[in-house]
Amino acid sequence: MQRIIVPIDFGAASDAALSYARSLASRHDSTVVVVHVLPVTSYGVIYGEVVAIPPALMTRLEGFQEERARKRIEEKLHDFGLDSFRSAIRLMRGDVADAVLEVATIDDFIVLGANQRHLARPGLGEELCRKSPCPILACHASDSPGAATPAFRHGVIAVDGSDLASDVATAASKIVANDGALELVHVIDPSPVHHVGTDMSGAPASPSADAAKATGDTVRAFEDWITDLELGVESSGYIASEPPAQAVLERAVVTEADFIACGAHHGPESAPLGLAEILIRHAPIPVLVVNR
Repeated sequence: MQRIIVPIDFGAASDAALSYARSLASRHDSTVVVVHVLPVTSYGVIYGEVVAIPPALMTRLEGFQEERARKRIEEKLHDFGLDSFRSAIRLMRGDVADAVLEVATIDDFIVLGANQRHLARPGLGEELCRKSPCPILACHASDSPGAATPAFRHGVIAVDGSDLASDVATAASKIVANDGALELVHVIDPSPVHHVGTDMSGAPASPSADAAKATGDTVRAFEDWITDLELGVESSGYIASEPPAQAVLERAVVTEADFIACGAHHGPESAPLGLAEILIRHAPIPVLVVNR
């Protein structure tokens, strides 16, 4: 985690991102790169009419925008105690997601603010889920501005036993506190455990031998998989049969988790919402996303 990239727009959510970036940078001695995208202004409005801005005036206007933005960013770095860290400021123009992707590399880590969005209007975190070359941590604005940043003491991770799930667990182990803990949540097909406890009429029933064996085999394989990961922090497993997003969000509430982690796959924007996008939209705590 040599560089932590933080796109900001001076809103409450990006303030939260700066706070989390400071927490991570202090642990990993990272350089913090603040990215701010300036508006592209080729036209102005005079007396209600749209007119082109002369090139000379455009140059002066852009210079003023950049000077003001740099000053505000420097003030933010000071306010969040980041002026004592190695830092850099990147002022860019155009699309925000494209700007972040231009700066980010596979060895970086992105921390960004995520706002509640309408279903038809994906936010920056959701756009980067399927495009980012490196892990992203999407965090929401704090309900209590100025409150102490959680120390990532407990994380809930959505896993399925794949190579991507291993990468997610490894990334989570890098941000969880040294004395913290991780709970890996694996969602299984409910069919093997359908008859455990009740039958179709609701009357007590005994699990079939096949169902009991299938469940037992799954549990043992999951426990072995967690052990083989060697995450270096306290790790436990939890098997659920609810839909993945519901299962992860419920475990985050029950265990009072500080963050959630999951995987995402590269894909077109038109593809259906994946688990990562759903969690970013609905989770009240930061969401770590690793894709491939």
